[in-house]
Amino acid sequence: MTHGYRGRIFHVDLATGSFEIECPPESFYRACLGRSAKGAYYLLKHTPAGCDPLGPENPLCTMTDAITGASCP
Repeated sequence: MTHGYRGRIFHVDLATGSFEIECPPESFYRACLGRSAKGAYYLLKHTPAGCDPLGPENPLCTMTDAITGASCP
């Protein structure tokens, strides 16, 4: 997975304007199949316990998967 943006996770901190590109190993994609599992993983990883649901410390995750852009429902 080395072509274009595939295999990369882009983290942006909107408060500071900083960003980070993460390149997880293939084992991550085998463990987290689909965008729902990847989204849940990052929500659990980056959400502090007891945070305000509408507070600035709460992350916003947008994920895609292999069939994004395909012409299937």
